[in-house]
Amino acid sequence: MVQQVSAGRSLIITQNGEAKMVVMGVEEYDRIQSTLALLRIIQHSETDIRKGRTIPQDEAFKRIETIIDAAKRNRKRFDS
Repeated sequence: MVQQVSAGRSLIITQNGEAKMVVMGVEEYDRIQSTLALLRIIQHSETDIRKGRTIPQDEAFKRIETIIDAAKRNRKRFDS
């Protein structure tokens, strides 16, 4: 079983013919979790767009630059 799961296959364990459990490798589990996280981000983004919670691209980049500049200043302060 470990060899099959390590090879990227998932195993479905059944009880009385009904699927009850899935056994998968850690790498596959991590990939699925990453995919779900991205899907949640997309879902939240689509909700924000529907509700009009958007800003122009230029403003978004300005905010990002401000955050990056502040992080650089803080890093320099701690590295000194």
